[in-house]
Amino acid sequence: MHFAREVVGVGSVGTRVWIVLMRGRGDSDPLLLQGCQRHLPRLAQTTRARRRRARH
Repeated sequence: MHFAREVVGVGSVGTRVWIVLMRGRGDSDPLLLQGCQRHLPRLAQTTRARRRRARH
């Protein structure tokens, strides 16, 4: 299993991306997976913060 990570994007909007190479029964059975960081929209972040403050 091999992993690679890269930060893509411009300025402070960089997003982390991961790539994983896995092998099945041999070298001729590869599986390549890609995952990326998910950002919540700014409105969702604000709404969550307001809900937390309202609970306390």
